[in-house]
Amino acid sequence: TEALRCYRLAAEQGVASAQSNLAVMYAHGQGVAQDDQQALKWYRAAAEQGLPYAQSNLGAMYANGRGVEPDYQEALKWYEAAAAQGDTVAQINLGVMYANGQGVHQDYEKALNYYQNGAELDDPVAQYGLGVIYAQGHGVERDVKKACQWFTLAAEREHPQAQFNVGFFYSQGQDIPLDYRKAISWYERAASHGEAAAHYNLGVMYSTGQGVETDHEKALQCYLAAAHKGDAAAQYNLGLMYATGQGTTRDDTVAIAWYQLAADQVQNASHSIQQICNDLEEAT
Repeated sequence: TEALRCYRLAAEQGVASAQSNLAVMYAHGQGVAQDDQQALKWYRAAAEQGLPYAQSNLGAMYANGRGVEPDYQEALKWYEAAAAQGDTVAQINLGVMYANGQGVHQDYEKALNYYQNGAELDDPVAQYGLGVIYAQGHGVERDVKKACQWFTLAAEREHPQAQFNVGFFYSQGQDIPLDYRKAISWYERAASHGEAAAHYNLGVMYSTGQGVETDHEKALQCYLAAAHKGDAAAQYNLGLMYATGQGTTRDDTVAIAWYQLAADQVQNASHSIQQICNDLEEAT
């Protein structure tokens, strides 16, 4: 394309912004075949000239092993270079590395500081990271209310895990008021983004009538959505529903199939399979 030709010409002449733009095109396959090694090459060229966006993206390439073997030390080096120039994404990624101990000694105080910078700019990943730190009391006094505040800010910016967490807090009513309707609302938003745990918890709420009328058919659909994403507890519950005919027609064959999928992960699944087999033997 014309853009590719122009960027390449300027990049080969050493223009850092063109090198970075060319890297983006290769990284995402925009107007050119996707090529991580070419993206790495051009991000490096721009990063070595001090372009913070390129430095941040080069760090991400090393962190995620794109076009190169994963190397947290190199990722840290380039994130720090970009963060020193005020790059928010690099600061957040440094927060993640320090929070998880990726290539560095785990340091929640540093993670908190990096997340705080991003959170003040309304970045949902940083807001979520702060929520985790306060929820778990890592490097700070545990503060569920403050955790929920940060999770809510991230959730409002469509961070699926934050949406799930806010839903969970409302469903438990620990340190914040119990509110099943709010829990369902947040679980539904998280589920719309494919969050398996949200589908599962919605299934539990419809199955037990928490904040809604008991609806086993809806519970079944929620469990199915979670089960297809590999959620073992949902797979087990589907086995139970098909074995008892709850929310669906009883079908021992389907029940066993779902129990079998869950068996390696859920303690009671193998016992449930054996029980069904015993029942079938007694019926014949």
